[in-house]
Amino acid sequence: MAGEDEYFAKYNADRIDRVLDQHIHEVQYVAPWGAAPVTLASAAGAYNWGGYSADIIANGAIAYLFDLHWGIFADADTNGHYEIEFYHGATDILVCQAKFTRTSPFTSSITIPLMSHQLPIGSRVRARLRHSAGVAACLVTVFYHQYEK
Repeated sequence: MAGEDEYFAKYNADRIDRVLDQHIHEVQYVAPWGAAPVTLASAAGAYNWGGYSADIIANGAIAYLFDLHWGIFADADTNGHYEIEFYHGATDILVCQAKFTRTSPFTSSITIPLMSHQLPIGSRVRARLRHSAGVAACLVTVFYHQYEK
């Protein structure tokens, strides 16, 4: 039994080392890539969710486990507080949240860290927005990492 426990402990330690190496040293990807950022729009009324965005990452587009690391937000059009939720899969499971405030016109994008669990192979990702004053919009792009299958 001790030999079996040692084997599984070493296997798990090796797996953790591989995942950490991939997380820290592998290629960072951007979505959407080769296309404009995706528009997020809030609904009328303070802090009312707008509809779900178009896919930021399309269903079936990523052939590995992956996680989100950064959100890049641009062209925020209204002063106030922006709250964004990211979702994955066909049933829109919450992945992570982000928030920023605009107090004057954006002259560049803002990059906000995101933290998510590893998402299933092929998961689509989309988002929705709410705003402190009601109707507002911004653009979003995400950075992500892929992991072994």
